[in-house]
Amino acid sequence: MPNILLIEDNPDISFIYQDALEGAGHQVETAGDGEKGLEKAKQGSFDLILLDLMLPGRHGMSVLRELKRTDETKNVPVYVLSALSDGIVADQAYNTGADGFFVKSEYDPGELVTALEKIFSGEKPEQES
Repeated sequence: MPNILLIEDNPDISFIYQDALEGAGHQVETAGDGEKGLEKAKQGSFDLILLDLMLPGRHGMSVLRELKRTDETKNVPVYVLSALSDGIVADQAYNTGADGFFVKSEYDPGELVTALEKIFSGEKPEQES
C-alpha cells in the first residue's frame, strides 16, 4: 500500500484529496505548510509526495528544491499539485526536480487517484508539461 505525503495548505482541498486517496487504499499523511512538509518528508518513508506550490511561509518551489537536495528525500518522486496552470510554472517545477505536474482544476480527486495508480504501476499518466 503506497504511502503518500500531501503538502497542501487548504484544509478543505487536503481533506478531499486525502479522503479519495485513502479510499483507494493509500496511506496518506498531510502537512499544512512547507516547513512541516519538509520535516515529515525527512522523518517518514514515503513512496510519493504531492506538493502544492502556494504555501504559507515557504513557497512550494523552495520546498521542492530542498526535497531534491536532501539525502533522505532526493529519490522520492515529487508531483506538484497546483492551481497554477501556467506552462512556465510547470516548466520551472520540472527544472527544479518535479517528477510531474498536475493542475488542480483539471484533475478531480478520482482522476488524481487514477493518475497515481498509473504512476505506481510504472505507467506515465497524462499531465501538464
